[in-house]
Amino acid sequence: MLRQTEKSLKVLEWQLILSHLSKHAVSEMGKMRCMNVVLFEDIEDIKRELTYTSQAKFLLDKVLIPPLENIRSVKEPVLMSKVIESIKNTDLVDIAKTIKASRLLKSFFSKHHDIVPSLYEISVILFENSYLEDEILSKFDDSANILVDASSELKSLKNSLRDQTKNLKEKLNKMINSLSQYLQEPVYTSRDERYVLPVKIEHKAHVSGIVHDISTSGATVFVEPKAIVE
Repeated sequence: MLRQTEKSLKVLEWQLILSHLSKHAVSEMGKMRCMNVVLFEDIEDIKRELTYTSQAKFLLDKVLIPPLENIRSVKEPVLMSKVIESIKNTDLVDIAKTIKASRLLKSFFSKHHDIVPSLYEISVILFENSYLEDEILSKFDDSANILVDASSELKSLKNSLRDQTKNLKEKLNKMINSLSQYLQEPVYTSRDERYVLPVKIEHKAHVSGIVHDISTSGATVFVEPKAIVE
């Protein structure tokens, strides 16, 4: 019987059919399930699955498209979150987007429960937690970077960094004015994420600080002034 089934599936080009089916899935998990469709033998199982298919087709015929966007494969990061204290920003955002997709999908089938009762029945177990969803998504931008306003502490640190950077640049500009005769150019630049001045090699002794680089010609040294290091 098994050999006969395998032969029939080969004649039907079953794997090719599954491949075409998977292209309509909107998530990696959906594509995987399409490629591993289970064949039913019990007549009641077959009737149930045909009902699901018929109701889904009815929705599509009526141009009532279930909101399937933003479903992510979050099984692994969810499991990891149970054993480690933190997970990647992108994983956290994916979890929140999947929670949102679950909520929207559940709401969609609830709205249309009278025309697709069987699909509605299986949708009632979908997870929803608007508070958790909002708490995560409100803290990140579209690239999963933490927003400045994510917390009062972070906002305070950001403002402090901005003020310190402003004061540092003002101090550098004052130093440029007072040391201009020793500089190749009256500007400051950066090396290794540190602010430096382009000092003429012959005047290196006149600008106290840390040398971070030297020009290819050897005529300029890039010095982080001692005044801003302190």
